[in-house]
Amino acid sequence: MVTLFVILTETTNKQSPAPEAPVAPTTSTSANTGSLDWVRQSGVAGASTYGNGVASDSAGNLYVTGYTDGSLDGQIKTTAGVNELFLTKYDSSGNKLWTKLLGSSSGGTMAYAIATDSSNNVYITGTTSGSLDGQTWSGSMDLFLVKYDSTGSKLWTRQLGNGNTTDARGIAIDGFGNPYVTGYTFSSLDGQTLTGVSDLYVVKYNSSGNKQWTKLLGVASKSVNSTAITSDSPGNVYVSGFTNGAVDGAVTGLNDSLVVKFNSSGTKQWARQLGVSGKNTYGYGVAIDASGNVYTTGSTYGSLDGNSLTGFADLFLIKYDTSGNKQWTKLLGIGSNKNTEGRAVISDSAGILHITGYTSGNLDGQTLSGIQDLIAVKYDASGNKQWTKLLGASTKQTNGYGIASDSSGNLYATGITTGSLSDQTVSGTQDSVAVKLK
Repeated sequence: MVTLFVILTETTNKQSPAPEAPVAPTTSTSANTGSLDWVRQSGVAGASTYGNGVASDSAGNLYVTGYTDGSLDGQIKTTAGVNELFLTKYDSSGNKLWTKLLGSSSGGTMAYAIATDSSNNVYITGTTSGSLDGQTWSGSMDLFLVKYDSTGSKLWTRQLGNGNTTDARGIAIDGFGNPYVTGYTFSSLDGQTLTGVSDLYVVKYNSSGNKQWTKLLGVASKSVNSTAITSDSPGNVYVSGFTNGAVDGAVTGLNDSLVVKFNSSGTKQWARQLGVSGKNTYGYGVAIDASGNVYTTGSTYGSLDGNSLTGFADLFLIKYDTSGNKQWTKLLGIGSNKNTEGRAVISDSAGILHITGYTSGNLDGQTLSGIQDLIAVKYDASGNKQWTKLLGASTKQTNGYGIASDSSGNLYATGITTGSLSDQTVSGTQDSVAVKLK
């Protein structure tokens, strides 16, 4: 397994995928009760398969992406011993329709985020250590963007790097069908000058894969890292992440959560960070509602914004209005030595919120099954918790990393497990998992 940029935190067994998020939502998930409909696992004997991103299309089909170091679903890997991107399509009943792999003979290729457009095309982003589809490789870790149609036919591939690590963690599609990629880089990128140790970046492409612009945001001698992105219909983009520097104003903690709004031209509109003195607070997911309110989730290791820390690390959910004014902050955790983390968040047309992530303790009256369980949590637009669901396997680890909804209000989560969930049997050292809740 290829090792990427590692961020030292107080937890163990942490992966760092980033979820995708849709354009301002038009469907409702208010009736969703969190009832488990089906679970699907995908893996290869002796191999690790990571489910990192999930998206749905207008027909209710589900797309899961991530990476694997095995030949998955009969697809033959390009190079033995390195990771390759996978893309798997399921129908709404959980029937697997097809799987595609994409890799490089020069090094590993890892997908972290996925999005679909109004024509049901699929966009995937991540990081590669080699040349993909004839694209020029910078010699280190490059970001990539791949477009598929709904049948799994690859339409085009793009790659961008600078001879140093350029890591892609999130993707969003605006109302005009333009994809935006975000992540972080350790060198100047595409003519933009690096400011800090690592800078957040956003790259805008059009639907044909032509690059429109690249923007960097950093703080001298500090790190600014992006983990997810979402877009509204006019093309404003909202990025979540974390920083140990003062992006706009002052830094509070060792690392603060971060949300940044850019307009469609890439001009920064505002940035907001929130943290705890002497503690880490990491932003992992971001979403917007139909009114332009912005939500971010992640984990904090201290009492945040007047909310008392319950566990060793607690999930947080923060709401900002469209101008970046903070509306409220919520924490969710359990036990002094337990971790609960939010990894991805989505909003529906009414501002109903759903979060996935994981916990290592009994949460909200739900009993932990494994070492860590995947969680799904529902909040209303005022931050009132509606329900919490856990999914795990005895003595095993199950984490949620991506979440999506469909036009019927069903929820889908993806992540990883080292055990057998529901009626499924684990195939590999670690399997990707797809879950449907209704």
